[in-house]
Amino acid sequence: MAVTDADLVAGMRLHDRDAWWARAQATGPIRHRITPWREPPRQLDVAAAGPSCTRPAAGPGWAAVGDAATATDPLAARGIVMALATGMEGARVILADHAGDSGALAAYARRITALHEEHLRARAVQHRRERRGDTPFWRRRHRTAD
Repeated sequence: MAVTDADLVAGMRLHDRDAWWARAQATGPIRHRITPWREPPRQLDVAAAGPSCTRPAAGPGWAAVGDAATATDPLAARGIVMALATGMEGARVILADHAGDSGALAAYARRITALHEEHLRARAVQHRRERRGDTPFWRRRHRTAD
C-alpha cells in the first residue's frame, strides 16, 4: 500500500497504473522494493484513506461500527483498536435498543461523533509536533494542523 494526498493522485495521474509505475520507479525510498516485479501491477486500486465519520452513526435498528462509524488517519495507527471498540460497543447498544433502551442508539451516535472529533484534535496536535524534516509531506500536515 502507498499513501498520498488525494489531490496529488489526480495531478500526477496516480490512478493510471503506468503513471503510478513510472513515479514509483523514480523514487528513492521504494524503487529498490519494486525492482523485482519488473512490470507494473495488473490491477491498481486507489481509495481514500483519510479520517471520516458517519453522521449519525446509528438510527432506528442499526449502528455503524468500525471504519463505517469512524475511520482514523492511517498515520495514527488506531484503526484496528477503534474498529474493535466500536464493534463491541455497537453490539451492546443494539442489544440495549432491542431490550427497550430508547436512548442507547442516539447516545452511541453522539459518542462516535465525539471520538471522531477527539481524533481530529489529537491528529492536529501530532502533526504540529512532528519535525522529521522539511519535506512536502510534513509541510502539508503542518498547514492543515494550524
